[in-house]
Amino acid sequence: MSKRFSIGILYFRTYVTKFLYIGRQIIYSGPMAKEHQGASLPIELLKRIDYIVKETDLGYTSRADFVKESVRQKLDEVERKLLELEKLKKELRER
Repeated sequence: MSKRFSIGILYFRTYVTKFLYIGRQIIYSGPMAKEHQGASLPIELLKRIDYIVKETDLGYTSRADFVKESVRQKLDEVERKLLELEKLKKELRER
């Protein structure tokens, strides 16, 4: 006899909880991570982003599209710098 697994989601105002059921017993209950989060930007930055999205042919279809790509590029740059820094620290320790 196989056990049945199911996931239930409870929405209560802005609080979201997920439950993992095995049969009729809850084995996990906790907050559910949202797949997207919002962030506030100054109006001046939004105006600059809007210009790039609306007035250029760079392939951006929305503010969100532009911001996601920009954040990815910045994260890649910062992560490369961190790796270089760790490499330099390792080389200095070996001397």
